[in-house]
This record gives sequence, structure tokens and C-alpha cells, in this order.
Amino acid sequence: MVKYYALAGAVALISTTAAQASIVSGQFSGTIAAPTTTTSPGMVHSGDGESVFRWGTPSGPATEVEVGNSASLAVSTTNFSHNVLRNGDFQLGTITWDNQSNWHPGGTWSSVMTLNLDFDTPNDLGSISHDLTFSSVNTTDNYADTDRNEQTGNNPDDLGGIVLSSSAFNVPLDLGEGLTLESVFFQLDDAGTPGTPWNGTGPFLSFNGAASQYDPATGLWRMREGGTAVIGVYGTISTVPLPAGMWLLLAGLGGIATFGRRARHQAGS
Repeated sequence: MVKYYALAGAVALISTTAAQASIVSGQFSGTIAAPTTTTSPGMVHSGDGESVFRWGTPSGPATEVEVGNSASLAVSTTNFSHNVLRNGDFQLGTITWDNQSNWHPGGTWSSVMTLNLDFDTPNDLGSISHDLTFSSVNTTDNYADTDRNEQTGNNPDDLGGIVLSSSAFNVPLDLGEGLTLESVFFQLDDAGTPGTPWNGTGPFLSFNGAASQYDPATGLWRMREGGTAVIGVYGTISTVPLPAGMWLLLAGLGGIATFGRRARHQAGS
């Protein structure tokens, strides 16, 4: 009886140790720098060095861009926690683009998005950052009625360079306790809704019914006017399997425990 409980306890201890080593937690965040190489006449921006960056052409008497008269790019601060039982992809955070239409003559600008990963467990690795240089191409609004542009989805804009290098965040990165961050990548989680034909009066503009599109290979993110889309930031995490000898030991311990139960059952019958 004592041997049986000792074996069962060993099996439970090994299993519990393996499960405890599979929690990955931390925080994802980011900031967006002031734009450079701007060729967008009349463009005004706000949120330099913050997690939400806005740009556009203020309407009416306004002199600053804000919610309602601007497009925005936001890096959401996200606390993540995943129980990694096997190799897989796990979401670390999100990036959201809201492409509100505003009257402007088009143009381009570039900026730097700084993304941060701060792992707390298994080991506290501190903040690991990656700078991503991207560019914006704003098309010329063909009609001053921004409501029409947003309803139809005309004049899509582009963000280029939204791609992660293979070495971003120092991958492969040892997270501790047999876990490794193999890669970090983007994928389009929410493409938003497509535009619909304009039902108002006046000349009808060419209809662009597409929602957002994203190519992870080139980093080109295209968004219709009036659309909102979300890119998910994912990490591929691998686990170090138990050595073959350990699995044999577990199988042996399990067999002995089963044999012990049968022996006790037969003795009591």
C-alpha cells in the first residue's frame, strides 16, 4: 500500500510540474512616432509617441484632428496569459486601423511603430522592443461628401511595411521552463465590412465593395474609406517534450500502479 501511494504521488508530481511550466503571460503595447517625409498637403496629426495616432484634414473651424474628423491607428495595450500545453500560435495583442474619410488632396507620410513585449512568466524577461517602419498612402477624395465616401467605400488608402522580420523580438527567444517563442507574426483578424452602393442624389462614384485586405508577406494593408479593421499579433510558442526516458518511467509507474490496484481487488474478492 505504501509503495502504491508513493508511485501515485510521483506520477502526480511529475504531471503537475509539467503543467505548471506551461503558463506564458505578459503585456503587449506600442507607440507610434511623429510622421516624416510628409507629402500630404494640409494633413494634421496628433498622438505622437502615444499608442493612438490620428491624422486627417480638420473640417470647418477645427484646427486639430480628433475622433470624428480623422483616421486613426491604435496599438492596443493587452495583458495576455496562455496555458501552452502543446506547440501553437497564441494572440499577444492587436493593431486597429479606423480609416475615416476626410476631404484632402491625398499624399504620403512615413512613421515608426514601436512594439513592446514584456513577458512575466515563465521568466520575467523585461521589455523587448521592435521598431517597424511603415508608410501611409492617402488617395484623393473625389467627392467632398465624406458620408458618401464612407458608405460606398471609395478611395481606399494603403499602409505599407506592416510586416515583421524573422528576427523581430530576438526570436527564437527562450521564455524559460522549456518554452520558446519561435516567431511573431501578423494576421488580419477582422477585415471590417464592405461598402454599399450610394442611394443618395447626385453623380454616382465608382463602387469599391471590398473591405480591408492585408498581405502578411509584403506588409501591404489596404482599407476602404469608412472602414475599420484589426490585425492580430501572434506568437508561435514551442514546448520541449519530456525525454523518452521520462515517458517510459511514467508508463512504468502507471503500469505498476494499475497492477497494484488489480492485486488489491483480487485479494479482496
